[in-house]
Amino acid sequence: DIEDGEPWNKKTPKALERARRIQELAQKLTDNLRAATPLPKDIMDQAARKRLERMLARQKKLRQRAKQVSRKASNAKHLPQGVGAMVAQKLKLADGKMDGVSRRLRATDPSGARHQAHQAADFLRELTRDAQRQTRGGQAQGQTSLRDEPVRIPGAEEYKAPADLREELLKAMKKGGPKNYQDMNKRYYEELVK
Repeated sequence: DIEDGEPWNKKTPKALERARRIQELAQKLTDNLRAATPLPKDIMDQAARKRLERMLARQKKLRQRAKQVSRKASNAKHLPQGVGAMVAQKLKLADGKMDGVSRRLRATDPSGARHQAHQAADFLRELTRDAQRQTRGGQAQGQTSLRDEPVRIPGAEEYKAPADLREELLKAMKKGGPKNYQDMNKRYYEELVK
């Protein structure tokens, strides 16, 4: 209710005081939980730390590779218009998440690193889909691919079977086959030898 032109209800100050006390209690609870929960680095054994170091090294290589691809895509002349810029932009977003993975790994926070890695992977999947979609769109706008080129199939008169193949066919013809198929085989072999 707004009384006397005032925007506050008479009970508002009491509600605000309760909210402040609840917030203080929540902060104390959070602090107690943090104090009671060991950090991942404190509970990791030596083998887990080694795996974390290997993941960090691999993450560094992946980030370097992503930056190389981004530079190449930005300067690529053979890509349909806009694809290179789009690839570079999406790789920059993925790199931000990859940087988050590296920071989390250095802070020995594997669960946070996993979350960041999933987000980076989502950006990369989206990048792949978008690049394929734009590339197909570019082909539809007049650019051709190898699949669009006509394939010339030689005619029967241009083909001459190798002598070895002809010899094998003649031997097989002499052996014959099942009685029910003799006429069919004979016609087949005659066609092949022509």
